[in-house]
Amino acid sequence: MSGRTPDDVEIGCGATLLRHAGHGHPITVLTLSRGAVGGDQHIRRVEAVTAAVAMSAQLLVADLPDTRIGEAPRLVTLIEEVIALVRPTTVYVHSGADNHQDHRAVHEATLIAARRVQQVFCYQSPSSRNGFAPTKFVPVDESIDTKVAVLQHYRSQSTRHYLDPELITATARYWARQLPHTRYAEPFEVIRATDPSPG
Repeated sequence: MSGRTPDDVEIGCGATLLRHAGHGHPITVLTLSRGAVGGDQHIRRVEAVTAAVAMSAQLLVADLPDTRIGEAPRLVTLIEEVIALVRPTTVYVHSGADNHQDHRAVHEATLIAARRVQQVFCYQSPSSRNGFAPTKFVPVDESIDTKVAVLQHYRSQSTRHYLDPELITATARYWARQLPHTRYAEPFEVIRATDPSPG
């Protein structure tokens, strides 16, 4: 799972990752920058560590330039090295339909680096455009409350409206309309999937 800064992965697919963890799947979160533009990078890294612990996830943090990740010459190679180390069967990444240049850069680099990974899905972020077109919806009734709790670890970002617990749950409630007998869901664009069914 790759994201631009601390909290991106948790916002985009945190409840789905918690669902994976509940099934005993090992989780690795790759954060490509320390988010220096959005706050104190040392505090943000500590917050990312505590959030990863709460999700029972391994955290890998690179130090690429925040807001200029696309300029990093080794971006694809870095992600390839992590994939070779972790050997994931599923990768989640930012959608390409996103207003933030770093999110688009991470999306493009990850699709190249993960070209041999069996399943690749793109998650929605607060800066996703209307072009975000999910076709896979994961029911997260059992993990939505824990996702909200995990996001509370990002105290330095607490004024960001997109971390408001009510917005997090309302968004998941909105996407659940795609699934029967489900109250909360997370949406994904499918790049590649061996299992077309949700979950």
